[in-house]
Amino acid sequence: TTGAGMSGHGGTAEPDGDSWPDDLPRFHQPRRLHGIVDVIAEAHFDGLSRGRILPSGKVELLLPLEGCRIDRFTIGDERIEVPGGGPPLGAPLLFGSLTRSTLVDLQAMHCILVIMNPIAACAVFGMPASELRDTVVVDPDVLRPGLARLQDGLHTASTFEERVTLVEEFILARLQVPVGLEQALRLVRLEVLSPGTSDRPFETRLDLDDLGYSRSHMHRLCREWLGTSYAESIRVARTREAAYRIHATDLDIGEIALQLGFFDPAHLTHVFRDQVGMTPSAYRAATKRMTFDTVERD
Repeated sequence: TTGAGMSGHGGTAEPDGDSWPDDLPRFHQPRRLHGIVDVIAEAHFDGLSRGRILPSGKVELLLPLEGCRIDRFTIGDERIEVPGGGPPLGAPLLFGSLTRSTLVDLQAMHCILVIMNPIAACAVFGMPASELRDTVVVDPDVLRPGLARLQDGLHTASTFEERVTLVEEFILARLQVPVGLEQALRLVRLEVLSPGTSDRPFETRLDLDDLGYSRSHMHRLCREWLGTSYAESIRVARTREAAYRIHATDLDIGEIALQLGFFDPAHLTHVFRDQVGMTPSAYRAATKRMTFDTVERD
């Protein structure tokens, strides 16, 4: 898939008329929420029954739309059953600071996915990011009030642009100003993926290098704003960059390892298998669906 058609921050990948294939995600980069929300996407396709989603380190909100049939998620040893599967019984899902790949079983995917910097845990949902670490919360109470109105609007909206506006207004209405938010937003850094066609042309992360804080203060900042240690957030970001290059280029695994600062191909393979759950070569051979984030599994 491709993010072609987006025009910088605030751009929307939206079809003209009926020309957009149903199985390609649409993307929007919200200007008003820059630094908190990376992208709002809509995915709609059938046939992906079992998949593996790469760790992102992000806070992600999945809002099911008509036809969404998700059965369960598995993160590590934790298996989360999703009651009802799809609207009108389908529940929103809140993912937090994922550092391990997620296994998903579904019958069809039709959803709005809001991918957020981990600072959204505090800024939008009023909790330290560490409380959401490697967790999927089904139908979370922190989304109320306003969730029922949002869901009704999403189901009646006729265009992606209308659904994006509803989601942006929902998040803006919940936006808080906890202590340190302005400082955290100043530390947000855009991280552009490798040159070439990309489903997600950028991601954001907090750049905590060279702040000169004490170890205890850094630990508190990371707990609140990242949900992980700083070193672990860097490992996840580097693994995602490796995954993108494996997916989008024909570069040798050894060359990718060298480019990204791994000791050797064996080191990249060890880290990749630990975080993604499969080797780089197996990932490259897997059938890609939706974006580089998701591959089919047996």
